[in-house]
Amino acid sequence: MQHYGARSHGSHRGNSNPIASACGGVLFGLLLIFSSVPLLWWNEGNAVSWYTSLNEALSEVKSLEEPVREGRYEGSLVHVVGTTFGATLQDEEFGVASENALAIRRVVEMYSWVEDRDTRTERDSQGNERQHTTYRYSKKWSSTVQDSSHFNENYRGEYNNPASLPFRERTFSSSVRVGPRGSAKGGFELSERLRSQLLHWEELYVSATGTSSSSGSNAVVAASSPKGFRAVDGALYHSASGGKISANSPRVGDTRVTFQKVTGGRTVSLIAQQSGKYLTPYRTSTGKEIALTAGRADSATNMIAMEVSATASTTWICRALGFGMMFFGLLLTTTPINMIVSFLNYIPLVGPLATSIVSFATSMFAFVTAVFCSVIVIAASWFAHRPMLAVSLVAGAVGLFFALGQFTQRHSTRKDY
Repeated sequence: MQHYGARSHGSHRGNSNPIASACGGVLFGLLLIFSSVPLLWWNEGNAVSWYTSLNEALSEVKSLEEPVREGRYEGSLVHVVGTTFGATLQDEEFGVASENALAIRRVVEMYSWVEDRDTRTERDSQGNERQHTTYRYSKKWSSTVQDSSHFNENYRGEYNNPASLPFRERTFSSSVRVGPRGSAKGGFELSERLRSQLLHWEELYVSATGTSSSSGSNAVVAASSPKGFRAVDGALYHSASGGKISANSPRVGDTRVTFQKVTGGRTVSLIAQQSGKYLTPYRTSTGKEIALTAGRADSATNMIAMEVSATASTTWICRALGFGMMFFGLLLTTTPINMIVSFLNYIPLVGPLATSIVSFATSMFAFVTAVFCSVIVIAASWFAHRPMLAVSLVAGAVGLFFALGQFTQRHSTRKDY
């Protein structure tokens, strides 16, 4: 990427209304608080459903000795380890073909001007605000159109991009079969969801017709590229000016086309429902769908354990997000208090200290309240979705608390004697 000089602009916003700002903060804070409650509630229910579904899958799954259909397991959840088989796929516009591919993808990029904006707000001693926006322009390869008509009006004449890409990105896919290694027939065909989970893209090295490459199985030949395209360093380039093509010194408007491939012939593991000659998602009693994949030979137990771990991570991320929304929402609702206390800053020495103490107190209030309310919502959701387990956990916690109390009391009594 090439960077060019930054341009800066400032704009005066006048004296802001602190009361309006405080009211806006309170309203947005309430929105965050009321949004965090359903998020935390839904997250716990979703976690319970997934744990129940994965436990059900662990008890129901049948591991097949060979990746071939077995009539006795029709409609059942099965665990399969086999080899992927694709087909020969071709992009006819560029004459690029690849054998045993699950998918190939054409990526089209244009060398373009890109605008980045950095805006900061400064406030003077009279409360006046001034915005400073810095515009930075750089040239880089982009797979999307960088519309220069949306650039800052003062610089549009200097930084112009073409209005469209000459070709669009496309993906070519085949049906995917998983079967015994070396077998031309048999095995299972995968549903779209399972197939999409196995798409691990690799770069293809594109060369001109009749030339050789050292990239092995990832080398392809562009047999019929559109006029003006040339193969350079594994990609196809087109010069906007019609001049010499250089991969190292492109010009704005130049086009680069690269190709990616998902290769067959690899060992994979799947857990899904056997539906005739297909493997499809398995619906559990909770309504969740089980469709697990791994890009290696793996056991059913380990695959389900990995999914349990992923579910736990997602659950904790959502808990943290819900808590964060509630915490910042409560902070914003205390904006009027901080606004009133800010007038103490005009009192020498004492004012700034008092302001800091109040700010710390409101932050602690928001934190403690967010922790308490989040725990209450999570506990209530557990009572709603898994009442017996929730009661058991509460009973265990109460028993532990009581036991600790008894132990402490006895220890104190012995000291008295």
